[in-house]
Amino acid sequence: TDNGFESLRSALNTTGLTPFIPRFSETYIQIWPTLRQLIEANTRLLLFANGDEISSCKANECPDGILSSLDHFSQTDLSDLESCQPTLSGDVLSSFFLMNHWKNNKAKVPSEKNAMVVNSMDVLEGRFEKCE
Repeated sequence: TDNGFESLRSALNTTGLTPFIPRFSETYIQIWPTLRQLIEANTRLLLFANGDEISSCKANECPDGILSSLDHFSQTDLSDLESCQPTLSGDVLSSFFLMNHWKNNKAKVPSEKNAMVVNSMDVLEGRFEKCE
C-alpha cells in the first residue's frame, strides 16, 4: 500500500510547516479567507491534496488541515481540450475551477511536441476566454 498521505504529513511536521496550515471551524468553507487574513493569522499555507489515502473530509475534520482537492475543485474532463464544463454532478459546493489542459501522445504520456501546440498563447487565450 502507498503511504503518500502519511509521508506528506511527516514531511510537513519535519519541516515545521504544519503550524502554517489554517484550521477551519466550518464544516464547509463558503467564504475563503483573504491572503491578508491568512498572513495576519500566520497560517498562509492552504494545502490541497488528492490521491492515495487522501479522502474527502469536512473542512473542520481534515487531518492537519490538509484539504481534499476533490472537495473544493471542480474540473474539466481530462481528455477534453475544448469543454469548460465541470465533471461534477449532484449537490456539490466547489470554490475553485481547474481547467485540465494537456494532450498525451499515442503512448498516453505527455510530450513536448503536443505541449508546444496546446500551450501556445493563442490556444490558451481562446480557451480562457471561452471558459470565463
